[in-house]
Amino acid sequence: MKKGNALIQGVIGAITGAFLLCLIFSCLSCGKDSFDKELMKTAEEINKNCPIMLDKHTRLDNTLAGPGKRFTYNYTLVDFGTDDLDKDKFISLMKPKIVNNVMTNKDMEGVRNKDVEIVYVYRSKDNKEVARIVVSPSDYK
Repeated sequence: MKKGNALIQGVIGAITGAFLLCLIFSCLSCGKDSFDKELMKTAEEINKNCPIMLDKHTRLDNTLAGPGKRFTYNYTLVDFGTDDLDKDKFISLMKPKIVNNVMTNKDMEGVRNKDVEIVYVYRSKDNKEVARIVVSPSDYK
């Protein structure tokens, strides 16, 4: 279980790191079309640095904007195979922490103000999806 606790702590660190990359969101005050373009620009800017290790367990592979007001982070848990994780437990531990971070992180203010749905996709080291956590405006409002 020590490996699992280290993973949770690492992923929390990764989430915080990814949020810092999204500082641009806090400056957004534009219309729908402009906002969609800003989401795409943000994804492009983040992707210039990808893949990037956010901690010893978590690699941010890329981000995607859209469709609509959706922003997706694609991660790989580089030390964990599909059978190493309990998907339901992982989601039940991570989602409250992620939602709390979205609700309280000042860098996420632009996301909150624009009602962006944020999707976190985690893949195992063998490139299989192990978890998908969706944070909708109803989760953080």
